[in-house]
Amino acid sequence: MADRRIEFTFDCDGARRRVLSIIERGNGNVIINNLPKGSARLKRTPNEPLAYKQVRYSVHPTETVPFANSIKRTEELEDGTMTESHYYTLGIKVTDKFIPIFVQRYDQLNDPCYDLAETDAETEKLGDCTHIFGLMLSVFVGPPRPFVCAPDDYQFRQFKFAGFGLVIAWSFFLAPQMEGFERYPYTTKETGARTTASDEECVEIFKEYRQATRDDLVAVLSRIPQWRLLRAIAEIPFYFREGRIGAERPAFQRHMLERGVMRMVNGQPMLYVDVR
Repeated sequence: MADRRIEFTFDCDGARRRVLSIIERGNGNVIINNLPKGSARLKRTPNEPLAYKQVRYSVHPTETVPFANSIKRTEELEDGTMTESHYYTLGIKVTDKFIPIFVQRYDQLNDPCYDLAETDAETEKLGDCTHIFGLMLSVFVGPPRPFVCAPDDYQFRQFKFAGFGLVIAWSFFLAPQMEGFERYPYTTKETGARTTASDEECVEIFKEYRQATRDDLVAVLSRIPQWRLLRAIAEIPFYFREGRIGAERPAFQRHMLERGVMRMVNGQPMLYVDVR
């Protein structure tokens, strides 16, 4: 079987942007590239002097071991240093569960590193966004069966390969795309893959890290007086775009009135911004 390549994209302000690439090899291996090559900005820690050049994961059928799969994580730093880690899991073949691979908050999608080059690869458009929304995306790999979860304030798609099922979940923050990455790798050299997860647990894992990133964002906004309105919105638990927030929602309206960001004018709630 020939290799199959899929480029996953969003249309950001009308321009096609690539955020993820997946290759299914003829031997059944699935390679997940969650960073464009040459994107030397993502640092492992805030004080890390070297940034990543690329990070990729490969999931192997491991046909010689009927009850396990191998997952390998490869990272390359901007100085050329390469590091690999391996993990064997029973989760896919034995327990019929999924393995969390990573969850990541992306930076400004108008950066050239997200350009979609001319290619014969398949393209899968995941949706539309603008620069005023920040993207958070997570990948889970598991058996090639249907992924079942209840609709909620996030979006997901499942893609089936010969030996695996891949689930991509994403959400948008009601906050501008910012410089830099925040990233939570699930497979590390020290611990291997952190856990296996049922369909429902995958959703909870994604929401857990999304909430942690939201809290970090609120902490940043709290130090910027000029962003008072945005900070007030960010503090609302359901402020993700998929929550379909509207001023008509009682909880949203009550919160904004209590924060002084909305005021009643002629019996109607109106946004109020103190520009002093």
